[in-house]
Amino acid sequence: MDRLEEREFLRRHARHIRVATLVGILLGVGVVSFVVFFSPLFAYHLDKCVVNGAKTTDVAAICQATAGFEGTPLTRLAAGPVEKAVLKAVPALQDVKMSRSWLQGIDLKVVERVPVATVRQNGKVVGIDRDSVILEVAPGDVDGLPRVDVDVEKLGGKTEKLVVAALSALGDMPGELRAEIEAVTSQDAAQLTFAMRDGRELIWGNSKDSVEKAQVAKLLFTVQGVKVVDVSNPERPSTR
Repeated sequence: MDRLEEREFLRRHARHIRVATLVGILLGVGVVSFVVFFSPLFAYHLDKCVVNGAKTTDVAAICQATAGFEGTPLTRLAAGPVEKAVLKAVPALQDVKMSRSWLQGIDLKVVERVPVATVRQNGKVVGIDRDSVILEVAPGDVDGLPRVDVDVEKLGGKTEKLVVAALSALGDMPGELRAEIEAVTSQDAAQLTFAMRDGRELIWGNSKDSVEKAQVAKLLFTVQGVKVVDVSNPERPSTR
């Protein structure tokens, strides 16, 4: 009987140890989970926001767009909502990618929109990118952009189609060719023409095949005495 009681005691004791160990593990997991997912130890701090890739956009404005997520633990901070909030708050950005910077920060890698022309808005000359997003342009940079002589507050119909086509063509051009264009001079989206800064003319046609057209135009402008280059059909260009 003594041996049976001893064995039963040992079995109960072992069972109690296993239960206590399991409870301890569960408590440990609970504590770790709380620290990782809810504790301020991993909470995002706005002053730990780092921005890479911004050249002309206000970095403070980019970080401020994430203020609504301050205090959220990084383990629960999804990139999608943060990126969406930044793009909505800062139209000058074309793309944003977020990564976590442990323990309390985030890194934002941004791609800025590039102005491809200037237009007028409320009497002021502003930049505009290929997607028709208005951008602030430094006064010294305005002269280096092609001019589209329209007021964006009064766009509509044929004029709007012209602007969309011109911005698409300008956006597809290499920067060195775009920099040589002074203004869009056409009134028809299907027959774009550009006045060059040196007085010559570039007939572009529609906004399709712009990469190929740019390559042909660049080559033809090297021909001495050429005043007009027509690449509306890049397979059969002409000069005069």
